[in-house]
Amino acid sequence: MSTSATASAEIDEQVTGLGPLNEYPFHLRPMIVAHRGDTSRGAIENSLRAIAEAMDTGADMVEIDVQQTADEVFICYHDETVLAQDGSATPVHKLTLRELVEGSFRDMSGVDFVPTPLLSVLELTRGKIYLNLEIKEYSNRDPKKFVEALRVLVDRMNMTLQVLLSSFRIDYIREAPWTLPSCIIQPSEGMLQFFASRASLPGSIPTNAATLKPSELMQASRATTYACMLEELDDQRVRDIKSRNLHVSVYTITTDDEFRKAVQLGAKALVCEQPRKFVKLRDSLFHSS
Repeated sequence: MSTSATASAEIDEQVTGLGPLNEYPFHLRPMIVAHRGDTSRGAIENSLRAIAEAMDTGADMVEIDVQQTADEVFICYHDETVLAQDGSATPVHKLTLRELVEGSFRDMSGVDFVPTPLLSVLELTRGKIYLNLEIKEYSNRDPKKFVEALRVLVDRMNMTLQVLLSSFRIDYIREAPWTLPSCIIQPSEGMLQFFASRASLPGSIPTNAATLKPSELMQASRATTYACMLEELDDQRVRDIKSRNLHVSVYTITTDDEFRKAVQLGAKALVCEQPRKFVKLRDSLFHSS
């Protein structure tokens, strides 16, 4: 990291109290991650309002979905396509930002689509909350070029110390720079086939990835952490996680029982639909922190 970036990060910490992500006290308490922001009060997921409301809940991190438009602008959106007024679906990566803004599109749930540029999110959250940038790229773009552009943007905003990259796509996580922690999310067989058909390099996604142990999947993707759904934490995966002391995140937590079970199984971060509720539960269970 450059001297200027380090100095800026130190100023952020002095002003806001937000230290580097790698210094978060996971040994004292699990991290609460707001899933696509906080939508419990009607905000649209991945919107600036949802992210702002998540910041008010006391959550430690916000998870947002990131992909590129046709003109290579990073926006925050989960699905592959948007709907035109006639109901036809078009992939986001085939539309420019201007076309998305002016085209009167709807998202896949039928809500009017207003693209949220990642730059706006970074400006809103800089020095205030950690970010999990989940790469939701559905194209066959070059992963190296995509991830490098993402790294440059994060670095330009002096936010390297507060950002995590995550994805189901092994080919993209494999390109994560050493300056940013990365998380491989457990893919299903269907996801592997879907993304393998969109990979820029044939064979870049292992065909057996869905059956790999967490440590093996991390090795294949060069990720520093691992994430999965609670129901995917079977005995074999739990043994592998505990025997190798892996950092595991669990998603998407919706009940108290799920929260308690995930913590019992060793989750260090919990991705939650109602962050305000689970911040309170976490704090009640981890008094000493």
